[in-house]
Amino acid sequence: MTTHRLLWLALAAILLLPACGSAPKTVPEKFTLAGQEVEFSAPPATWTKKVQEIPKSWDMVPSSGPPGQKSQVRELPGGTVVRFTPSWPDGHLTVSAIADWGMTSWAEDPEKTQAHVTHLHEQILKRSEGRISRQAEEKLDAATSLRLEFEYRDGVREMKGLQVHAIHQGHYWTVALLCPAENFAEAAPVFESLVKSFKFL
Repeated sequence: MTTHRLLWLALAAILLLPACGSAPKTVPEKFTLAGQEVEFSAPPATWTKKVQEIPKSWDMVPSSGPPGQKSQVRELPGGTVVRFTPSWPDGHLTVSAIADWGMTSWAEDPEKTQAHVTHLHEQILKRSEGRISRQAEEKLDAATSLRLEFEYRDGVREMKGLQVHAIHQGHYWTVALLCPAENFAEAAPVFESLVKSFKFL
């Protein structure tokens, strides 16, 4: 084999390396969550799947009240969550929808939006060594979303998380990944693939 051919083979191998670390390609799957149909690339078949109803009192959502007053859990119309669990322990990826959120966009009620974002922060920061490493605005399909990247300590284990929160047609959507830090390199591409492929139907 000539030196020229060997160089071309080496170059091709280098160019293919990034693809090896990306999430496996999956066929988009349709789900109906809280009455709305969506489509996204689900995690690989090695991740188990379970669809559950969200109870009407869900501690993720605060009621609006005077500034400085502790948020109270409020009654919700309920919703649906699909939970994907990988083969390694202490990790999951969820897609959830809450029906009739009460706002059609983040801009509709800035005070309520700020109270909710503060609540999301508190849920992370109250954990041992909880830290938000990044917050950004991005899109979940056509809906404006809030992205949070964070980490905390669960006993001796370092955990990492990614969340995307969006409001679409009055429903509140969350895509969330939580996993041990040592599994993050494997799990994060699965999360990114799901978010990138997510479509409201």
